[in-house]
Amino acid sequence: MLKKAFTLVELIVVMTLIVILSSIGFFSYLQYTEGTRDTSRVHQLQIIGDGIDLALSKGIKLTPESAIVVNVEGEKYSTQGLAGKEILGKIKYVSDGLDPKTKELFTFSLGANNKEYDMLTALDNPNNSPKKQLINSFVSDSNGRIPYVYGKNTVGIFVDSNYVPLNKILNGTLDIDCDTTNNGYKLIFENGLILDPITWQNQFEYGPCYVEDLTSIIPTPPPSP
Repeated sequence: MLKKAFTLVELIVVMTLIVILSSIGFFSYLQYTEGTRDTSRVHQLQIIGDGIDLALSKGIKLTPESAIVVNVEGEKYSTQGLAGKEILGKIKYVSDGLDPKTKELFTFSLGANNKEYDMLTALDNPNNSPKKQLINSFVSDSNGRIPYVYGKNTVGIFVDSNYVPLNKILNGTLDIDCDTTNNGYKLIFENGLILDPITWQNQFEYGPCYVEDLTSIIPTPPPSP
């Protein structure tokens, strides 16, 4: 008996199913790789943070690599750079401390008192954040990734309008005069609060324009009008 051949319609149906299943598989693979990378980022910041906490409690000097010094109203506010080899060595971090995708060091900002700090990475998917931050998917860097800050929640990370850390695009010193400066920079805190020169005065009664105001902020959303 002769076997019945596939009709053109049957072939189209089979090919369509193959394409659909392949697309589902590829999408699942992307989600898996994004989740793996984000898990690595968050875990690395937590482990590095534990080492930084211990080092600072012992009075060990930590110097961010390729850093800028941020002055607010003429007073030193923070030193923002990278958690480089010197820092990783002092805290005895055995891994490379690199982003699993970009292979770049994480941004590290140390407060002027050498006690508070924050670190910055970027997540592929905001749902992979261990914290329900205020930053949503529409707040992303130029690569479409979501800023994620980890640390003491008191220093913050200075970024530009595209959420690129200022230490990657500036050199030397960043002098901030809150009365006149509006260069598009922003300050991101751990809980997702984003401050910029336009909204600072609106969100806080006195406006965190001076160092003593910035360091005393408890970053919470402003009350509803």
